[in-house]
Amino acid sequence: MKKLMIGLLSILMSFGLMTPSMISISAAPKAITITYGTAYDKNGNDVSILENGEDGELCICGPTVMQGYRNNEEENATTLVTHKDGKKWLHTGDLCSIDNDGFIHYKLRIKRLIISSGYNVYPSQIEKIVEEIPEVMKCTVVSMFHKYRKEVAKAYIILKNDYLPAEKEKVMNKIKEYCEKNLAHYSIPYKYEFLKEFPKTPYGKVDFRKLQKKANEEKEEWLITRKATQALKFYQQY
Repeated sequence: MKKLMIGLLSILMSFGLMTPSMISISAAPKAITITYGTAYDKNGNDVSILENGEDGELCICGPTVMQGYRNNEEENATTLVTHKDGKKWLHTGDLCSIDNDGFIHYKLRIKRLIISSGYNVYPSQIEKIVEEIPEVMKCTVVSMFHKYRKEVAKAYIILKNDYLPAEKEKVMNKIKEYCEKNLAHYSIPYKYEFLKEFPKTPYGKVDFRKLQKKANEEKEEWLITRKATQALKFYQQY
């Protein structure tokens, strides 16, 4: 969050959501905010100061927070939760941490977090590394099924230029080598795929759900192949 001075005007960059209706968090020490936030772990424990470096979900409480989604009790039950302090907190779905100075560090949407063999894999970290490569324009990472590790990372990549197949192979090898050098072993993408463009939502953002669905199609293919192999082995016994 930053504070910009333009002439006599002071413009504050703040964080907010539609559901709390107003500014939720501001970097300005004298700014007036009527909602406040903290980080909670998966058990609902207040972890405003994360001494052990763990991440938590950003939750917001205050008089401007919505009463709930209309005719959607299932969503309300997971989004608006009464914690041990007796207050109702809005679970934003944002993974973050709060340091000793009270600054909130946003990591990513919790739904995008990949848990591979028990390790937390952050798509944004992988995307940052891949996008450091000169030939890469954009990278988006989603999870894909793995029969042993449960989830692994798959990187979808848009290149800056239209390369010939042989050139693409060289670029792919370069990306793989760079990831192996700069990422933890559990964060290295299991698969890479070049795309000409990413699917977009009506708001112009990358449609992670469609990319996730595309990655999961490989899971369905694997299951079909496994079942066919098992059936063949069964009939070969007779």
